Amino acid sequence: MRKNVRNLLLQGLAAVLLAGGALGAVSATGDEANASANPGRRSGSHATPLKAVWPTLKTGSRGADTLTAQHLLAVRGHRLTADGVFGQKTAQAVRDFQRKNRLAVDGVVGPATWHRIVAGTTTPAIPTSGRDVRLDHRLALQQLAAAGIKAPVGRTSLDGVRARTIQGVIALKKASRCTITITGGTESGHSNGEYSHAKGYKLDLRTRDEGRCVTNWIKNTQRKGKPRGNDPRRHGTLNGISAEYVDETPRNGGIHWDVTFK
Repeated sequence: MRKNVRNLLLQGLAAVLLAGGALGAVSATGDEANASANPGRRSGSHATPLKAVWPTLKTGSRGADTLTAQHLLAVRGHRLTADGVFGQKTAQAVRDFQRKNRLAVDGVVGPATWHRIVAGTTTPAIPTSGRDVRLDHRLALQQLAAAGIKAPVGRTSLDGVRARTIQGVIALKKASRCTITITGGTESGHSNGEYSHAKGYKLDLRTRDEGRCVTNWIKNTQRKGKPRGNDPRRHGTLNGISAEYVDETPRNGGIHWDVTFK
């Protein structure tokens, strides 16, 4: 798996050399940076440039942003536990990363460090707020691969998916100890809404074959909620991320778990 991740990084580096102009829009200094990025959804839509707000992480920080940084550092070869808690080992990994990349060595993940961490992809992550960091498809795949989750099946896209959503499905794998197969992401064809697939909140998961394991885990451990129409619904929390599971049966077939991470 490590070899596959390293290959992804090498491919991403080659793409970055060609796309350096896009990455240069992110300032390497200061508390804020402006980024112009296109999530490149496979449906062909074009993203409006966003003002980037890079969440500053340091010793004591907790949550999905810290977890995202930890997974990115792990993908880049630094040994640390991705647990969402910015402790001494995470601070040391950040300092090592900064030293290798000729950054100010302070153990704090600020704009310059974020910029270097995400530069292993064709398009950098698109941070719209500290709680709503967006990822492009390649970066999302790298985080999933580092956690032992295979690439989604079919035409599934992860362009523009929230980092919190990716960390939610990784937490689901760890809690259930099941094989997770993603069958739906941010590609076109899903229903619209505030917490929709298109806005990066939802993933569809397989229920059959290897998906039976996670199906049993959800039904046996997550609390029941009011059904959505005729579809059963359950709720739970994964490492501080709330999850809503709907056992969805579309009219055209293809039963799956429709999972919303907030």
